[in-house]
Amino acid sequence: MKFRIFKNLAGQTTGIYPYRDLAAQTQLSYQQYYKLLQELDHDLLESGLIKTSLIVPNTGISTEKLALSIDEYRLHLLKSSLSFQFMQALLLKPTLGLENFLQQNYISRATISRRMQPMIKYLAKYQLKINFQKFRIEGNEIAIRLAFFYFFWLGYRNLFWPFDVAKEKASTYGELFLQDSPLSRDFVSRLETSIYSGVALTRMLQQRFAEYEPALDFMLEDNPECDLCAFENTFDLSPEHSKGELASIYFLMNFIPIYEDPADPALEKSIQTFTRKTNPVWDLVESFRCFVIDELHVHMETGTKKMMMANLANIILAFYVFRGPFPNLPALVKYPEVKSAETLQLEQKIKQFLNSLLKREEFSALRPSEKYLVQILRSGISPFYYQMTKEHPLKVGVMVESNQLLVKRLWDFLADISFVETELYHSETTYDFLITTFSQTAMEIPVYYWDFNVGYQNLSSLYVALRKTYIEKNR
Repeated sequence: MKFRIFKNLAGQTTGIYPYRDLAAQTQLSYQQYYKLLQELDHDLLESGLIKTSLIVPNTGISTEKLALSIDEYRLHLLKSSLSFQFMQALLLKPTLGLENFLQQNYISRATISRRMQPMIKYLAKYQLKINFQKFRIEGNEIAIRLAFFYFFWLGYRNLFWPFDVAKEKASTYGELFLQDSPLSRDFVSRLETSIYSGVALTRMLQQRFAEYEPALDFMLEDNPECDLCAFENTFDLSPEHSKGELASIYFLMNFIPIYEDPADPALEKSIQTFTRKTNPVWDLVESFRCFVIDELHVHMETGTKKMMMANLANIILAFYVFRGPFPNLPALVKYPEVKSAETLQLEQKIKQFLNSLLKREEFSALRPSEKYLVQILRSGISPFYYQMTKEHPLKVGVMVESNQLLVKRLWDFLADISFVETELYHSETTYDFLITTFSQTAMEIPVYYWDFNVGYQNLSSLYVALRKTYIEKNR
């Protein structure tokens, strides 16, 4: 609740605000808001995160000297969380052991078991389990790394490097992610790659290696572009461990829906990778393409159709490899959406199509993922809006995670605004306006902090901010 109040304060322009106005914005009563604000102000002062009280006696709250970012405050809260400390210790200090952790935090086994229940339930959804006695997470190694990656990515938000392994060494591991990939042109994706590489190298140094997944044979077997031996020299690994680690990287390069431009050369390369040998992933995508045209009567341009198919193949590949759900960012940062009657009707049609298809033996590995695939396929045929030609545009950089499940609606909204030109943020490009999920940016242009949940509820405020900046630019 305090975090919600702080996010609201941090999103205000500089000024002094009455309690009642901010209480209404955070959907709290005046009494609730006043009490929580007093506690928040005391906590921030006591921890040294702010130097001057936010409270103006008999007036309200001042944001004039609020320099603390949302990311910094979130990390402060997380560091005081027992669950955060425990998960961090599992990755960074695995030799600490349960007893030493309990002694350091003055808690009992019963307390840690009780406090970790939400995390235990979260991990169980992905066939991962905390072994308290052995002080480790057990399950598929790539799924374990993804769970740790999202934990550190959302917690640290690039405020500082949390790993013992050198950042430069991690970049060596991550170079493969960026070869001939749209991720190499995306500022946020390069940051994500760095954090994941830090997690992966930390696990490797602990002798926790990714095993080769035979389900990837159709992509990697006899593929001259996939060198599975490179890590034998780079990281002094055995042939078996090098093969497993590099295969995991090639898999993760085709793991999320990252394609946004039908003319992207990487799109054709991805399609070639999926079609080089017969496989259930592309067979499902091709069957869905026919279903979309013949049964749903949805028609798309050739480029748009290829982009949809490549993005769907990436997501379906993950379900194929993991044999079920897997740790993913949208599940962590998005609330379940309220579905319209039309959406439910469409999902029912897709469910009938999928249910019939998955009865075939070649698709048996995807059966445990049926309910998730219904959502994915429905999302995949969301309409692509025509982007109007813009005159005297506002150049907008978008510094967000490159995942269509998260940002498709934002891109659609921006595409419908005739006076803006938008693109994923590039550090070397000059922009008039920045939209970002990072609350701390050293920019001298208007910056709009984007929250994946609240943001979609307040698109009108984003439009007003864009319009204001556009008018100022063209005066």
